[in-house]
Amino acid sequence: MKFLPPPRALPPFSIAVPSSIVAEAADLREKTRKIGYIGRSAAIFRVEEIIIYMDDNIYHLDLVYNILRYQELPPYLRKKLIPLARDFSEVGILPPLKSPHHLKYDISIVPIREASVIKRTKRGYLLDLGLEKPGYLKTNKHIPRRLTVEVVGENDQYFKVKQVDPKDKKIYWKFDIKKFTSMKKMVEYARTTHSLIIGATKKGINITQIDNILKESLHTSNKVLIIFGGPYEDIDEIAKRENLDITTVCKYLVNTVPHQGVESIRTEEAIIATLSILNYLREK
Repeated sequence: MKFLPPPRALPPFSIAVPSSIVAEAADLREKTRKIGYIGRSAAIFRVEEIIIYMDDNIYHLDLVYNILRYQELPPYLRKKLIPLARDFSEVGILPPLKSPHHLKYDISIVPIREASVIKRTKRGYLLDLGLEKPGYLKTNKHIPRRLTVEVVGENDQYFKVKQVDPKDKKIYWKFDIKKFTSMKKMVEYARTTHSLIIGATKKGINITQIDNILKESLHTSNKVLIIFGGPYEDIDEIAKRENLDITTVCKYLVNTVPHQGVESIRTEEAIIATLSILNYLREK
């Protein structure tokens, strides 16, 4: 059976990860691999936003952000929108994302495509859709270099398109990426955009003791953020360094792997474990 875009998950999930997630990796290849696992996990569980907050240095912040941006972009747009740089020398090992916006569907079945501007014309824009013909968007307004469009017709030369937001189509399409230079700035943003903030930590309440409460909270929330810590500091320790009280930031602090069988769980592993459970509660 051919994979089609799944329904948009409600409430939509966002995840926040620290820049130090790559600090333990020995080289750029291993850093790239770690970042790739995070992007892949986010797509699996229909995460709509990955937020990176700086807890160690600006190089790691930019590295995580840039490689996630590269991974998220459909392959046919990468050369146009991301210039070659040293940080991308190992991107060949990234796991294929294969989320809906990467796949080439029959336009009559899924008429939505990611596009980039080829050139501006007198009455609109010629767009690269990654198809056998370009798209044409008729508009006098300025548009971004990259956008999501819907094919509404075609002729011998191009597909006629209009700009759309996939969320309005009630399908899961892709995740966005944001970065902040501190946890504090990330929290300031999150408090204005997310109705529920959850902290994933081994110091939290055992998930089995709070699953029913969490389920009810998920079902009454508009947008949910899950915050993860790094390899050297948990979220409460990062928050304390920035004069934040994590118990006032997060409504729930949850241990999603009670009685863990290893000394420490890597962030990319914690993301899979936590999203698995929260996705189940969201769907229940």
